Amino acid sequence: HLGYQLDAQELSLDIHAYSLESGLAGLMSGAQFLANHNQTTTPDDRLWADRYTTVLTYENKFSDKDSYTQKIWSGYQDLWTRSDSYAGAPPVGTGATLSGQRFNYTGLDGRWLDRWGTGNALTVGYTLYASRSPYNEWVTANPTIDKDDESGTPFYDDARKTTYGALFAENVFR
Repeated sequence: HLGYQLDAQELSLDIHAYSLESGLAGLMSGAQFLANHNQTTTPDDRLWADRYTTVLTYENKFSDKDSYTQKIWSGYQDLWTRSDSYAGAPPVGTGATLSGQRFNYTGLDGRWLDRWGTGNALTVGYTLYASRSPYNEWVTANPTIDKDDESGTPFYDDARKTTYGALFAENVFR
């Protein structure tokens, strides 16, 4: 978080970063769990998630009762899973399905807040949001394929996108 404040105005920049890699929990029957809750029935299955977002915020407090906040944000997120086919005991991966979802998003949000009376508040504003989030799946004979390896056979391809806009007014009476 970086911020600069001048009197009743503030400009700030926030950067959020998140990344994980783990196995996929569960994926066993109740009977398998009761027989041995420490077993791993899907040892090569993986989950990867990354998220990076930048938010720029401008705030102006015109008085004790009136303020304006404007935000713009943009970011990227990806979610990948590798789900294997298994044979034998202990389980040995014989192939995999690699699923990837990528999200590129941008938003703009502005709101005026007026505190009036004894504890009441009126907020008026707008929100605009757009995202592209393709979802793809590949099948491969490689049970330990990496999330960045798209060399398998394409199985599913969906070019999803969202565009959203709203005007709003909300009042809280206390």
